[in-house]
Amino acid sequence: MRRSLFFALLFLNSPLGAQLVQEVIPRQAAIGARAIAIGSGLDQGSLVVNFPTADGSTVPASIVGRSASLIEFQIPQEAVSGNVGVLVNNASIAQLPFTVAPAAAWTKVATLTLSSNALKGPSGVAIMLPTGVLAVADRGNHQVKLVSPDGTVTTLAGNGKPGFVDGAAAQFKEPTALAYDPATETFYVADGGNNAIRRLTTSGVVSTVAEGFKQPAGIAIREGNLFVADTGNDRIRRIAPDGTVTTIAGGVHSGFADGPGAQALFKSPQGIAFAPNGILYVADSGNHAVRKIANGAVTTVAGTGHGGFLDGPAAIAEFKQPSAVAVDAAGNVWVADTMNNSLRLITTGSSSVVVTPVATQFKQPNDVLVEGAAFVADTMNDAIRVVYPALSATAIYPRSADPNGSTTVRVFGAGFVPGAMRVVFGGVAATNVTYVTSSELRVAAPRHPIGFVDVVVSSPNGVATLQNTFQYVPPYVALRVTPTSPTLAPGQKLQFAAAGIGSDNSSTDITSSVSWNSSQRGVATIDLSGLATGVGAGTTSITATFQSLTQSAT
Repeated sequence: MRRSLFFALLFLNSPLGAQLVQEVIPRQAAIGARAIAIGSGLDQGSLVVNFPTADGSTVPASIVGRSASLIEFQIPQEAVSGNVGVLVNNASIAQLPFTVAPAAAWTKVATLTLSSNALKGPSGVAIMLPTGVLAVADRGNHQVKLVSPDGTVTTLAGNGKPGFVDGAAAQFKEPTALAYDPATETFYVADGGNNAIRRLTTSGVVSTVAEGFKQPAGIAIREGNLFVADTGNDRIRRIAPDGTVTTIAGGVHSGFADGPGAQALFKSPQGIAFAPNGILYVADSGNHAVRKIANGAVTTVAGTGHGGFLDGPAAIAEFKQPSAVAVDAAGNVWVADTMNNSLRLITTGSSSVVVTPVATQFKQPNDVLVEGAAFVADTMNDAIRVVYPALSATAIYPRSADPNGSTTVRVFGAGFVPGAMRVVFGGVAATNVTYVTSSELRVAAPRHPIGFVDVVVSSPNGVATLQNTFQYVPPYVALRVTPTSPTLAPGQKLQFAAAGIGSDNSSTDITSSVSWNSSQRGVATIDLSGLATGVGAGTTSITATFQSLTQSAT
């Protein structure tokens, strides 16, 4: 006798008691990208999102935010395609398929068109998010300048003459590097010619943090501490929040040696940058190498100690006086290979390989910053160059909005660039587009008539379209789900439908806009379109959720 399944569709406009995960959005993304899991009760208990790895184990994702209905996480570096597991209090509540996609290709190089020929030997860049405004260490002009995404240039500090003056009428002498602390909205400047580290507010007021360096040419911030490449002294130093300066690696004399920080040797280290995991990368210019500091020890990442130009495995790759490093969301290390007039990339997966991502030549680039795009201080060309990744759009959440323009949505994809994105809903441009990461935007959906629309995303490197996936719907007072009391055999499929009910009792099909969930996936599953599939005998609850409404029938 064939056993059947019973689907009880529970009604209610109240939070679900169970902890559930309905889907992961998007269903595919690259290493380092962000994704979300949608469900209920997700703000309770300890939470882990596990990805499969190539050796058959799992690796936890970094959780960047959570609420009752949503978990936001970052795809970990070791992840491979497979089922993503969500655990609450060490108990599995979901296993959902996910594809780890290749990283976006770097396909376009452009020179920022500036409002004036304002730069002379730019040597350092920092970025303010989410606006995308760049700060530039304009070394030849002894100034720090701001460059907006449209190319407008303004002077933040410095009068164009070399000097050493704090305050609102400050002077620098050949500033070489910058770092920005978003927590305090403060810039830090490696003032190379003055052998000092300076603090610069966004209103243009300068103060001196520490002196006693020798031509510092690199600076980075982590957990309130400043880290400085003390170039002329061949060492890496830390400035604590109380102003105490200590040496963390190098400094005995110049040389090329790995080992514990006190024994390691550098030769004219310049640019430095942190990876998200706390590893500090160093452009060891005089040794033609890229080094890293982890757990107090220095090791060589790539470079042989001899100047040259060679791609390939990191152990044999060659650079020529690299001046800067940057780490992207996937953990890859970018290198401003100064005397090779090139931009290089060190992949940091299971095997490190050095590649040249773009054929375009620079002229002694002195800095690189990666945030969506790669921003390059092309020093001897007196320019800021931008290397853009290919653009894609993969998903949007929520998938609907009311026509009055009061809904904020998340757009997922790749190749997003701060300050340079445009999103259009059915021909109407959104006026509030906020960059979150290179893989996520937050967008206020504009006013629009009811119906399905295309969502078109554009950047300086192209256009991507989410076709007919977003629906403008009127405000609803209730949902209606059909069928109401079905039975279903194992292996059999059944299409559910959802309708939004207006205050005038009007009905609109929103099947593709609701979130569907089966409380017992061993009994039946249901996909994003509302198509259920019988799995085994038993009883399950099929739930449709739209905004604050949850509907069921028995």
